[in-house]
Amino acid sequence: MAPVRQLAVNATKPEGGVSSRGRAAEAIRVSPNHKRNSTVGVATTHGAPSPTAKKRPRGPGRGTTDGPAAMAICNAVTAALKHSCGKGPTKVKAYSTHDHVAVVVQDMLTTLERTLVQDGHEQLVGEARQVLIGRVAKECRATIEQATGQRVVGWQTEVNPSADRAITLVQLQPL
Repeated sequence: MAPVRQLAVNATKPEGGVSSRGRAAEAIRVSPNHKRNSTVGVATTHGAPSPTAKKRPRGPGRGTTDGPAAMAICNAVTAALKHSCGKGPTKVKAYSTHDHVAVVVQDMLTTLERTLVQDGHEQLVGEARQVLIGRVAKECRATIEQATGQRVVGWQTEVNPSADRAITLVQLQPL
């Protein structure tokens, strides 16, 4: 548990020297955990939220990728790579911002491609994968647009065969 330290408290001392809660209004021991302070109604001068402060809404905003949308994008990329290369990746993760989706793909190379990489032909494997990217982009476009609610306007992929990893940056039409 975090140590408790003494902080100044924003409170006015009522007449008689006792607060409305029956405690002396001098110094109150306040936890450095600001959420804990706000749940007991203590507002510190250290930037902690007051009990009346508005909370931001939780969950994804309009046009962002949440759990189900990210899963749909990952599944579409996996299926497209499996269809075009014969083997899908074992690890896929999608990240999003307001007008971009980044998809990180790991463990995607076939046995033949791994053999070529071990023999020093990373450039050949990278070029072959880049050729297939156009096909994957066409197969995934509709799913990404449906999942994000935005139109896909650009697609850029960087393949690193020696690390058996690729990253795709999908540019979305700004809201």
